[in-house]
Amino acid sequence: MKQNHFNQWTRQNLIHYPLFCLLFLLNSAAWGGLVENPGFETATDIAPWFVFGGSADLSVDRENQHSGSYSLRVENRQDNYVGPAQDLLGKLETGVNYTISAWVKLKTAQEAPPYFKLNIKREDNRGKQYIEVDRMLIQHTGWIKLSGPFQLDSQDNLKALSLYISNEDASIDFYVDDIAIEAPPAYVPTTATATDIVRVQGRDLVIGNSAQKIQLLGINFTAYSDDLKDSADVVFKSKNYEEIDYQRVADMGMNVVRLNMYYKVFEDDDKPFQYKQEGWEWLEKNIVWARKYGLGLILDMHAPQGGYQSWGYNGPFWKKTSYQQRLTALWVAIAARYRLEPTIVAYDLINEPAPKKMAQWQSYATQLIAAIREVDPYHAMIIEESFSDDGEPFVLDDNNLIYDFHLYETWAYVNQLLYHQGRGDGGTYPDPGISAFPYHSRQQDGDWVGNASIPTGNSDWTYYEGQLHPISSERIFAATPVFISEKNSGKAYFDEFVVHEYDSDKRYVRQVIHAEIEPKPFDWYFLTSLNPFLSYAEEWKSRKLSGSGKRSVETEARVGEKSIAISNASGVYLLRNEKMMFPVKNGHFYQISGWMKGEKIQGQGAKLGFEFKVLKDGVERSPFTKQHLEETLLNAGLSFYREHNVPVNVGEFGISVNAFTAERGGIRQLNDWLDLFQQYGVHAQYYRYHGVNYGLHSNVIGFPTKETGNQDVIDFLTQKLSGQEPVILPAPPAGSLPAPSGAPENTPQIPGQDILSTEPEDLIPTPPDTEPAERNVSDATPIFSETCMAAYTSHANGATLSIPCVAVAEQVYQVVLQESFSPFIFLLDLLQINDVTASISNTDPCLGRYFADSSLYLPCVRQNNTQLIWEAYFAHLIPSALFWINLEQLTLR
Repeated sequence: MKQNHFNQWTRQNLIHYPLFCLLFLLNSAAWGGLVENPGFETATDIAPWFVFGGSADLSVDRENQHSGSYSLRVENRQDNYVGPAQDLLGKLETGVNYTISAWVKLKTAQEAPPYFKLNIKREDNRGKQYIEVDRMLIQHTGWIKLSGPFQLDSQDNLKALSLYISNEDASIDFYVDDIAIEAPPAYVPTTATATDIVRVQGRDLVIGNSAQKIQLLGINFTAYSDDLKDSADVVFKSKNYEEIDYQRVADMGMNVVRLNMYYKVFEDDDKPFQYKQEGWEWLEKNIVWARKYGLGLILDMHAPQGGYQSWGYNGPFWKKTSYQQRLTALWVAIAARYRLEPTIVAYDLINEPAPKKMAQWQSYATQLIAAIREVDPYHAMIIEESFSDDGEPFVLDDNNLIYDFHLYETWAYVNQLLYHQGRGDGGTYPDPGISAFPYHSRQQDGDWVGNASIPTGNSDWTYYEGQLHPISSERIFAATPVFISEKNSGKAYFDEFVVHEYDSDKRYVRQVIHAEIEPKPFDWYFLTSLNPFLSYAEEWKSRKLSGSGKRSVETEARVGEKSIAISNASGVYLLRNEKMMFPVKNGHFYQISGWMKGEKIQGQGAKLGFEFKVLKDGVERSPFTKQHLEETLLNAGLSFYREHNVPVNVGEFGISVNAFTAERGGIRQLNDWLDLFQQYGVHAQYYRYHGVNYGLHSNVIGFPTKETGNQDVIDFLTQKLSGQEPVILPAPPAGSLPAPSGAPENTPQIPGQDILSTEPEDLIPTPPDTEPAERNVSDATPIFSETCMAAYTSHANGATLSIPCVAVAEQVYQVVLQESFSPFIFLLDLLQINDVTASISNTDPCLGRYFADSSLYLPCVRQNNTQLIWEAYFAHLIPSALFWINLEQLTLR
């Protein structure tokens, strides 16, 4: 998929690029001396660093450096505010928006991770001030970067100014390295001409005198807040990206960054039309970084005055013209300032505009374009489709516009297993056996089915195994778990439940859901690695079918803190959680089982069940395949815009970080999207670079690093965008999708699975001539065998786990496994999977297989067509399940 990249053109054609580089280097050198001995590379002398606030031991360390050869070791601190410090008096200028940073590392891992702080102490005739530049929780023993803005507002009567680093627990020792104080990089305006700027030519974007066609393919950088209570500091102190991330994006073969902007960076609400110098410096820093690495920038007003919009917006922007006037003025100021800046490829005027009526957006967009054109006749502008109820594609009277819509298809798939959204299973891609979820306007509620009721009267918490409910029509595309109470004046409690799928012969396929009922946590942001099937109590909504009832969240729980109860039900009253809705297959059977408790149950009682979603009359079923993606792309607006001969940009398309497994097929869908964009000449930006939902980097704390990225996806994009043919693992056979969490202890064992009830001799690869040495198992601490250093750990419950390994070119590789939430279940730890080392030149087309009645088999690994080693492992206490291991999941031990 090799492109005529914008970055290639910019590197060859930027006006005065050598002058820019020289000024950039001079600017960096001018401020590089603000911190003395920043990396402790003098080796023996830590001067001019000293201990701030008390006593501590500071020494040069030769084994734990972030860069170079040395770092500073900080030990035996007298108090939590004590730490290494350096005097800055006389070094900083007034009014400069500096960025101060330092890399820190825990000496040993901590059960209770501490907060580290980057601080400034200043003293003048007003007294002493202690300013927190940055504060971050350090959760691991790797290096992490503290960074934040600082401006010295006055030097009048300044007696002391010091930088120091501390943490909240004096007993915790740590390392420090690479401390820096940097002024904003110098921005050098260009003297470009009109042809040096990307422009529209029919359906295409072109650049240069020769009108060279380009396709914009890139990614979103987040620099906004969707909460109007947040100040601009949410951007200035953000750790979503930094300079090196522009380089990483360019190295992947992308050529553009869609920069999601926040109006408060430029303008405060109490000072409208007054633009802040730090805002211009922030934007110019991004321009400098993009230009340095040959990338274009789409300036996207993601959160304009009046707040972030999109579905459900009810803010003031479309109600008060003053907000529209402020946005117009800001865009005019931006356009006038950067009218001849070729690094900027387009102005995206409003992200996901959400007026009450589409005509409001059409009218305002026309006025906004005209105002910008008065100061900037050169840059293209992006017009996004309206998020109003009557929104549909349209074109405006300007020949330098790009039209934009966003694609998250299907919503259930691309948001699946995201803990903070409380979403469950969204299926796998591609799967012609399931129907892609249609838009809400094209679907409706179908019938509901229920299990047998719990007993009348009183009953304690009991696990009730459900019936097998068939899917008997292709018009049924999804099912939602429901709690039902029918003509029941008593009170029924519901808690932990599980959903299983069976094929048309009633053979067990997989566990679809294992959910608990818990309150939505306030601090979900730090809990994204937990069970994604925690079902938030607040999301269970009433649906009155033929009566009424009372819903309540109870502390009387089977597990965890909460349960849901229904009392005083007349007729049929049910609770449903549509975030637990999952795709179903025609002819398959689905079973919901779970825990219930009854108080004075009467009438038809209470039960677990399903509510089905069906296609509306006239809506055709669309199998979830590439053809469906293509139809979605065309129907979303591409067909309309092609008819009008204008260019199209997909400013956002994203996939759940949890869908990027061989089973769920995230990379397969990403590959199909890129092929479709190439086929139709669509420009596109993935959403997003850093974030816990769709991010290539999904770490919660700190900047992205090499270790935080989803390396499988990064490698795929690098190969795909460079024109190589990427390696894309095929989908495993139907029924092999592993459950994300363990089954309840009462989960039935399912007979009749031929593949599990027979010896899998036909699936076992031929072993090498020499059998591996016999393994030993320890009842206590892990021990290591001499062959491949495989470690075996004995669990308290009597089960054992083997960590398989292979030898390749005299190096040892291993597949990393971890224990899941419920006993006896082991899952791959995706956070510990890196690249396959290049010394592995080929792999056999055989997958490692997990058999409950047998063993775990490692994939065959070959080098130069010679099989080197193959290993089998002993039996264990895993419930019946077929477990698949990705052939690429090998790491250097």
